[in-house]
Amino acid sequence: MLAFYLAIPEVENERRGLNIFYGLRRARKEGRWINTAPIGYLNKTAENGTKYISPDEKQSKILTYAFAELATGKFAIDQVWKKARTMDLRCERNNFLKMIRNPVYCGRVPVPAHKDEEPNEVQGQHQAIISAELFKQVQEVLNGKKRIKGTKMVSMDQLPLRGFLVCPKCRRMLTGSASKGRTGYYHYYHYSSRCGIRHRAEKINTDLLVCWHS
Repeated sequence: MLAFYLAIPEVENERRGLNIFYGLRRARKEGRWINTAPIGYLNKTAENGTKYISPDEKQSKILTYAFAELATGKFAIDQVWKKARTMDLRCERNNFLKMIRNPVYCGRVPVPAHKDEEPNEVQGQHQAIISAELFKQVQEVLNGKKRIKGTKMVSMDQLPLRGFLVCPKCRRMLTGSASKGRTGYYHYYHYSSRCGIRHRAEKINTDLLVCWHS
């Protein structure tokens, strides 16, 4: 009897957990966003108590700009993210990488796989920030399926070689960024902290000019 009474709370907790899980899954299938509002949206509650997400006017405009720039295929992801940050986008780089893959921005709600059910997307009940066509174009660019003819890597004047230099260790293209010092900003070509490759952009640019003129 003691074992029976001790098992009742555990069984009850498991039952409640399953009810919550299937309730949230059912809400997703109905097109309702059940998590914290993604960047660009705000959590709101209707008069009848129903919770929903609504576009944040300022942030949604910045996101529309970011998706449009990515769809052109002319700019690297980091360039678009940094530009959006200067426009006051409240999003870190890792979140930005996840965000541009999230179909919620074109009005869709992803439903993850469960048991014999395949992952799926349903039409959401929330207002889309961008069109489905624009979201599709961005995914094609990110997946390398969409190639823009006649485009070039756009870089800051201090980093004209970004996207053209190869990392001697991992053989990937070097990117570039600026670091703030006491007297101003210093620009460097680098790939990642794992490689440890980091060169002062001013020196590389000068060396290249010297070699070119010689």
